[in-house]
Amino acid sequence: MNTQTAILTLCLALGSAACASSGPNPFEDAQTGASSRTVMVEVQNQNFYDATVYAITAAGERRLGIVAGNGRRTFTARLVGPGDVRLRVRLLGGGNFTTHPMPASPGETLVLIIPAGFDA
Repeated sequence: MNTQTAILTLCLALGSAACASSGPNPFEDAQTGASSRTVMVEVQNQNFYDATVYAITAAGERRLGIVAGNGRRTFTARLVGPGDVRLRVRLLGGGNFTTHPMPASPGETLVLIIPAGFDA
């Protein structure tokens, strides 16, 4: 990455943060007013099968969406309450797995790579 690209990326990130601060609090649940944590979940599916991705917290399990085989997708997860996050993947062709618990702070991006050879 050259210097101009890095600076442009940084400016875009800072500009997005500044725009977000003018609206409602992104870390507050709109329905309950409860404190929440918004994180990005970037999924890189290197597998042939489509994958359904779920976020699991102390509050329960929530479906984030589907990532096509050999595809990428980024989800925004608004996770209410304290604690760690686990991600669950269910492949269309069978097999599933759940990650180990991982801490998530507001604004972070969690990256999940589904390997090509995973099928069990």
